Amino acid sequence: MRSINAVLVASLFVSLLIGSEKKKIVFVLAEKEYRTAETVPTFFKEELAPLGFEADFIKAPPEGPERNNLKGLTKALQNADLLFLSVRRRAPTIVQMKALRAYVESGKPVIGIRTSSHPFHLRGKPAPEGHSLWEGFDPDILGGNYSGHHGNNLKTWFQTEPTAKGHPILKGLPSAKTGKIPSGGSLYKTTPLAPTAEVLVNGFAESITQNQPVAWTHKPDSSNRVFYTSLGHIEDFKQKAFRILLLNAVHWTLELPCPGKSRFPNKEH
Repeated sequence: MRSINAVLVASLFVSLLIGSEKKKIVFVLAEKEYRTAETVPTFFKEELAPLGFEADFIKAPPEGPERNNLKGLTKALQNADLLFLSVRRRAPTIVQMKALRAYVESGKPVIGIRTSSHPFHLRGKPAPEGHSLWEGFDPDILGGNYSGHHGNNLKTWFQTEPTAKGHPILKGLPSAKTGKIPSGGSLYKTTPLAPTAEVLVNGFAESITQNQPVAWTHKPDSSNRVFYTSLGHIEDFKQKAFRILLLNAVHWTLELPCPGKSRFPNKEH
């Protein structure tokens, strides 16, 4: 009897958390540097699927003529509740880009991690025939200003921004006074952010005097709930604090209560 009651309580909790309809996230994974085609689906399976979320994974190969073809994207976006990007320097087909722009212009939520500060930008090169770019995606939608990164050989870490204390996305994370959390990969140069961006987490690199924002929210002209983080290295997914940050961001963009906890077994920092 107790086990049946426990199942009913768990089912009720998930129903209240996600709502009467399950939320579907469309993950677009098209980069080769940080293996997010592996880490992000694992994150979804371990953290989001148990809460009742559903997903479509849109992937493109790292090289070759199909690297700019996000197969299945147009159809997937038709009933997406959240667009989650981990993309680096791709030029989707004209039809796919039209669907991407329509989704964003509709005001639906967007999350970007790591290389998604330069997802549809080819460093000044034109798009291949039949394909399209969105070179202003970073400043206009994410509210960022990516201009490169500090050396890969420098140790990096992140801390929550004191002025953002109490923001739902920071629920369950250590305060700036107590939480110095190791991060993987180089520190991205992201300043200055758009005036409409709100910094949530700052990043630091050894021997570099100026810190850089590594996680923030933004509200573009289309009024979307947008979250971006320059974190997302393969080592970051091994950090419980990063997973809580990302898990909270998914909930916040969908206007759901942020859980502030992770199923990941390692110890809090």
